[in-house]
Amino acid sequence: MAELNIGIEVSPTCNVTLGGASSYQILRKYVKEFLDAGVDVFVGTDDPGFLNTTMEEEIKILRDVSFTNKPT
Repeated sequence: MAELNIGIEVSPTCNVTLGGASSYQILRKYVKEFLDAGVDVFVGTDDPGFLNTTMEEEIKILRDVSFTNKPT
């Protein structure tokens, strides 16, 4: 994906609510793997009205799980 300049969108609330990831910690792991592979990752909200979320809340969720793309 990185070689083709294809990025992915992550919408934490939607991804966990609909089962794309079983928890925010697991989602953090997936996002880090994409970033480590050089894939651009974009944060989104999917359906903020239905999921009762905002862009600020989605970013806060990633911060709350200590998201970083730095090596651990």
